[in-house]
Amino acid sequence: MKDFWLLWFTLLFNSVGLVFFSTFWKAYGQTFIHDDHFLAVVGSCASIFNAGGRIWWGHFGDKVSFKVAMMSLCTVFTVLMATYKLTELAGKPLFFIYVCLTFGTFSGNYSLFPSVTVQTFGQRYFIQNYGLLFTSQAVMSVIIAVIAPYIQDNFEWYGFFLLSTGCSVVSFLLMLCLKQQRPFN
Repeated sequence: MKDFWLLWFTLLFNSVGLVFFSTFWKAYGQTFIHDDHFLAVVGSCASIFNAGGRIWWGHFGDKVSFKVAMMSLCTVFTVLMATYKLTELAGKPLFFIYVCLTFGTFSGNYSLFPSVTVQTFGQRYFIQNYGLLFTSQAVMSVIIAVIAPYIQDNFEWYGFFLLSTGCSVVSFLLMLCLKQQRPFN
């Protein structure tokens, strides 16, 4: 089905930034912040935003629609990734804010996609359909593992941020092709 593939590729492209950021945020921070205690506090607070973001995005998706919520998520994530290098200039405070906002944003994938899977394909085969949809994350994890050294060697952190930005824009564009999903209630 067209909708399945739109959702699969949206999750795939969203996974680029998700996998990259959740794996490398601390390594990037260590390039200009030499305070491991601070970075540990950032990671702890970011996990609170990760949990809270799932609740917030789920609620938002219930009120507006999957499509609007996902396009909003992609927009916020795109802006964050496109401007991440600013954290080097502003230092600890902006880095803290960006990491927390990023974790609070990409966590929405985990609350929005299960709901839209049920809404689009029904409850009866939810587990199978969501499992198939979630294979996109496994595919993207392998792709990132293979290309990360190349990106790091040739483009440094700019490459990761640009790749994440571009993939989030692609996800946004894919959402334009999805038929309007009504709110979940």
